[in-house]
Amino acid sequence: MWMPPTLETKRLILRELHIDDAEDIFAYAKKKHISEYTLWEPHQTIKDSEDFISEYVQSSYEEGAPEPFAIVEKKSRRVIGTVGCFWVSKTNRHMELAYALNDEFWGQGLIVEAAQKVIDYCFSFFEVDRIQCRCKVQNIASFRVMEKLNFTYEGILRNAIYHRERSWDLKVTSLLLEEWKSTKKGPYIRRARIGDEEGIHQAHMKSIQQVNAKDYRPDQIEAWGNREFHSEKRKKAILNHHLWVVEQDNSIEGYALIFDSKKDSTVEIYGLYLTPEVLSKGLGSTLMDYMIDMSILLNKKKIKATSTLTAIGFYERMGFKRVGNIELSPINGADIEGQPMELIL
Repeated sequence: MWMPPTLETKRLILRELHIDDAEDIFAYAKKKHISEYTLWEPHQTIKDSEDFISEYVQSSYEEGAPEPFAIVEKKSRRVIGTVGCFWVSKTNRHMELAYALNDEFWGQGLIVEAAQKVIDYCFSFFEVDRIQCRCKVQNIASFRVMEKLNFTYEGILRNAIYHRERSWDLKVTSLLLEEWKSTKKGPYIRRARIGDEEGIHQAHMKSIQQVNAKDYRPDQIEAWGNREFHSEKRKKAILNHHLWVVEQDNSIEGYALIFDSKKDSTVEIYGLYLTPEVLSKGLGSTLMDYMIDMSILLNKKKIKATSTLTAIGFYERMGFKRVGNIELSPINGADIEGQPMELIL
């Protein structure tokens, strides 16, 4: 079963929640003032916390939602809260942020630190264009968190929910993909969108010409790295498969693509290329982690790839094994050597 990845900030570790965390959850979930403005009730016994983990949390992970992460304080190693994003509508690429924190740690900026990391992860890994966050009008502290996260206040939904024998107004805020992108400095990863086609092609050709050139003959690079741009082919890849790009200064500098035929339990990596501008920054490993996580989310058992000569060592470090001998692929009249690889999940 898919689990959310482990993320790290300066003071926190964010990881999957498991049954052994019930005691730490109960320590704060039993306090009435913490759930005063939430939609969940105070936990009466530790079994309530265990049921929360075994029922809600596990079902959320099974649906592929990164909600909730356990917030672990590095200093104490305790689970001090939860944070995550659940799907409002996959069709509309719309998620919602939710969080809770032990009151012993209020006022230290920890929930903002945790939520920012989760927001970055969701905009990078998933096809999401909008993350919203809502709170009861009376929940002033929660609204302050939204403001610190640079969410835009959209207004009040009057009598939006009926809870605890009364109706409540909700404040609604949101952060859009383009707004998130505008805060990024240096290279970052996001899901590919329609409009990225030519940028992906240019990054692909540039990577072959400037990164792979050391391992292939000039005639091979000429044939392989100067191919024509086919917009429809790139567009179909974005629409029908799973494709991430690396962007820096409004320029695409790399991409990763896994092809899912949806016919069996195997997916295939159709491309993982970075330009020199973004090499040696850990982005290749992150892209590979994303492709592995997505494959698990798709219930796949194996990932196949054909590595360039340049990238064989990288694939092996990521856990792939060589399968057979070097193979030749004809491209524009030149034979390009590649090493078949596979990873058993």
